Amino acid sequence: MILTFLLLFIGLALLALSQPRHYRNVRSMYVALPLAVRQVVRTLGFGVVAFAGAWCVQTQGVALGLVVWLGQLTLAAWLLALLLSHRPRWLVGLLFIAIVLSALAIVTKGQIPPGSID
Repeated sequence: MILTFLLLFIGLALLALSQPRHYRNVRSMYVALPLAVRQVVRTLGFGVVAFAGAWCVQTQGVALGLVVWLGQLTLAAWLLALLLSHRPRWLVGLLFIAIVLSALAIVTKGQIPPGSID
């Protein structure tokens, strides 16, 4: 469940950074990303959000997976909206942390013995 939230946060953050207004607020520059880079970042963002949905459906079934995905999508969007409105420069650091944590969660999936983390 945490992996899904991290993936959704990453995807939504990439979608936000693909918009010139949010990119300027985060980077405090008056230069927007080139169009080709924006399209790649936007495509990656949509892909990560779709992958998170597929991950939820695969691990929890269709009915519960879609409910969990939509609920966590709402929470990730809420967190991103608060972050962009109050501390937009923190987005890049939190995005990096989320990428590292999600990569660690994917790599160690199934390698931690049950009952060792309570």
